[in-house]
Amino acid sequence: MIGATGTLPEVRSRLLLVIAFALFASACTPSSSTTTSAAPSPTTTISVEPEPTTTSTTETTLPPGTEELPEGLREEISRLIPVTEELRGLQFSADPNVVVLTTEELSERVIADVEENYEDPEVDEALYKLLGLVPADFDLISTILSLYGSTVAGFYDGETKELVVTASRDEFSPYEEATLVHELTHALTDDVLKFNGPFEQLFDQERYDEAVAFQALIEGDASLVELLYVQQLDAEAQQEFLEEAFGADTTVFDQVPPFMQASLIFPYDQGFTFVENLHSDSGFASVDAAYAAPPESSEQILWPDDYEVDLPIELEAPDGELAGYEVNETSTWGELGFRLMFDQVLGGADLAAEGWGGDTYRLYASGSNVVFALLYRGDGESDGAELAGALNEYVVAGMGLSDPVVEGNATTYSGDRFAFVSSVGDQVVFVAASDPNVGPEVKGWFPGF
Repeated sequence: MIGATGTLPEVRSRLLLVIAFALFASACTPSSSTTTSAAPSPTTTISVEPEPTTTSTTETTLPPGTEELPEGLREEISRLIPVTEELRGLQFSADPNVVVLTTEELSERVIADVEENYEDPEVDEALYKLLGLVPADFDLISTILSLYGSTVAGFYDGETKELVVTASRDEFSPYEEATLVHELTHALTDDVLKFNGPFEQLFDQERYDEAVAFQALIEGDASLVELLYVQQLDAEAQQEFLEEAFGADTTVFDQVPPFMQASLIFPYDQGFTFVENLHSDSGFASVDAAYAAPPESSEQILWPDDYEVDLPIELEAPDGELAGYEVNETSTWGELGFRLMFDQVLGGADLAAEGWGGDTYRLYASGSNVVFALLYRGDGESDGAELAGALNEYVVAGMGLSDPVVEGNATTYSGDRFAFVSSVGDQVVFVAASDPNVGPEVKGWFPGF
């Protein structure tokens, strides 16, 4: 599960495109915002006491122990805390913990967090290879470490309540100021709305599609506040923000498989759209309400107008035991999961993914072999048929299996791997196995298909 850790690392490439477009749009249309005008420095934890939200200049007393930071950084942190509170319409109940690191220190800390918290990357790697999403010589963990180590601009750690940013000089640049506002928003919403506990619980319970949806709410919220902040900068500062943002090296990000790129930017891209849709209703009051009743599927993020009415269908996970295999996880693949697969291998098939109503899968592992068994239910019978058709195309194009055996609506593929696709009404079964000898046994767990 990419990014399944206790922190919210900011992979900002696509977020910056969102902000740039919004800045262009705001230059062409009147702004409705009334708000005011985000790395190397010693590692220092800074706590400040914010004053009540106000549009006038506020005085903030910095605690002892922050003398090592340049005065410009201390003043900017002091200024941006109440600015963030005003933009978001919330107030800290306790001092936020701001940690300023060098770029190298940030990279080291993010890498250490991934290494500590990413469980069983070898199983994910085996699954991606089985599905044909990565080549046979692909090294997932080294790719993730390289990616996060080179692209993360800051993060909020919900367990320690620290927000970590970088600074390139004695004062924050506009880009670094915006990053700080983004992370302060995470700390602020967690402080007031208490999202981290429920968010962590989703990972503990392997409710990954739901966790992705919740993360989209969290990141979309912070991205909107960041945009509101950047919109209030003067033209020179906005230009500097864009020059620094788009001057960043994205070489590693550009080289990873498209499905990984898309999964990493989804919480920012679609999350921003989702939150903006909520915000257009009744401002941040609607966003606050969403934290109390978070989206339950990636489908609700993809289709924000249906957020409160299109709830996922609950299904029983396929049940069976395989000699020599252990259950690695039981979760939901989600509409996003199908889109990522189809977009990379088929160049689309969004219509097939759009009919998603619910699914459940179980992933089994034995050394380098994995078995993926999924049960899907569409919104209607035509959705089941469309998904099955796209999956059959995918097995041939992505997994490289051919010479299928077709029996009614069921298709079996054998070779160096195994795949099975079958649809009955609005339901679809998809089985994929690294060892073709175990595939038929798993296929038998689905009577009637």
